[in-house]
Amino acid sequence: MKTIAEYDQEIQQNPNNAKLYNDRGYAYASQAEDNKAIADFTKAIQIDPNFMWPYYNRGIAYYNTYDFDRAIEDFNKAIQLDPNDAETYFSRGLVFSTAKGDMERAISDFGQAIKINPNHTMAYYKRGLVYYFLQNNDSAIADYNQVIRLDPNNETIYVDRGNAFHGKGDKDKAIADYNHALQINPNNALAYLQRGFAIQRKGDFNISNIEQAITDCETALRLGLNEAFSEIAKKFVESNRQKLIAGKEYLEGLEKLRNSLF
Repeated sequence: MKTIAEYDQEIQQNPNNAKLYNDRGYAYASQAEDNKAIADFTKAIQIDPNFMWPYYNRGIAYYNTYDFDRAIEDFNKAIQLDPNDAETYFSRGLVFSTAKGDMERAISDFGQAIKINPNHTMAYYKRGLVYYFLQNNDSAIADYNQVIRLDPNNETIYVDRGNAFHGKGDKDKAIADYNHALQINPNNALAYLQRGFAIQRKGDFNISNIEQAITDCETALRLGLNEAFSEIAKKFVESNRQKLIAGKEYLEGLEKLRNSLF
């Protein structure tokens, strides 16, 4: 990519070249100068209203500046000009899912991106997250399977698929996925945390399961979690330590009773 100074010089020589404004806008955007980028994309559109890329790029810039309605308007126009660009559908789907809460339209857009590009890994992944949010675990798992097909060494997707398996009650498959994530990255704190949850819920009164669950959550805390997950992990460890103490006291009581009888 050229420098902004180089684009400045070219624009001075060619002030009616829409592509130069679009490209300089992209350069500004890459430096997180979104307002300057928006100004350049707008100028490119003024010069050539049928040039698709400034609409798409300005839509991204509007998304980055939380102007979600304008982002959607620009993606709509970009799709009108080029209905076969997978990235525009994907980006509009992101706005619907993350900013507007319109999950059905997000699913539709991610699906269209996949239809245009069947190897669009992120479209499968984001659609899978939406399905998981909607508690449609089977559809989420189907999309996560496609991500794994395309990117088999992505540790995050195994954690996410594990969560979906856990959500539908298949704790063994969930644990297997968390284990796989940890094979790829032994320092994945979320994999330890989620595995701890799954192991504990697999046998609430099984002392060895509770001990393993506590160990996993303590490992997750040691490796580092964000504030929300950290609080959950601390409460989980505390409550399960109490269960562990109660369980051991119960077993000791049974053993004493057994010995007194025989």
